[in-house]
Amino acid sequence: MASSERMCRFLHIPAQSGSDRMLKLMNRGYTTETYLGLIERAKQRMPDVAIVGDMIVGYPTETDEDFEASLQLLRAVRYKTVYVFKYSPRPNTVAIRRDADDVSDDVKRRRNNEMLRVQQEIALQHHEAMVGTRVQVLVEGAAKLDPKEQESAPRDDDGTVLYALGKKKNAVRDDGTVRLAARTRGDHIVAFDGPASLMGTLVDVEVTRATPLSLQARLVP
Repeated sequence: MASSERMCRFLHIPAQSGSDRMLKLMNRGYTTETYLGLIERAKQRMPDVAIVGDMIVGYPTETDEDFEASLQLLRAVRYKTVYVFKYSPRPNTVAIRRDADDVSDDVKRRRNNEMLRVQQEIALQHHEAMVGTRVQVLVEGAAKLDPKEQESAPRDDDGTVLYALGKKKNAVRDDGTVRLAARTRGDHIVAFDGPASLMGTLVDVEVTRATPLSLQARLVP
């Protein structure tokens, strides 16, 4: 991956837990030390690699200490994105035969929300570090939302933008541009203004603003 320009700098490496005790119960076959070693080797070879992971909260017997260890893993890896799942029994698995589902739904929900909150903070920091940088993106098509259109659109009493029925969103503006959606080699979602003819091409943009979920940019001449 590091030596090929054709390879995206993106790795989806599920951890499921940051607690060695839980990893053993899950029969994952590795420890947090070996997992972090893999992540470190990837980052040494590709400093710009984006890491995406999966985590399970509320696995049978998971304690507050086990959950905190998972949060510490998030902070150590600095994931771009983490998909968080609340444990639920699945038929024909070792867990359902061996372990009682002893973590309450309330605790699972609380841990799920807390993990998402922590990851949102990490994702925002990850994206903010890209502000001011120049990146190559693949333009996928028109963005779902156009800020310029929203600025002038009528709004409901609660501030919600109102779109007229049958009105085509993201129409070409008077200056010939449209709001475009694109992705970096690390699968970061980027929105910027440019001609519709750029769809399906690779272009360079400069990142101007960051949110936990996406980036905004300007087209580099």
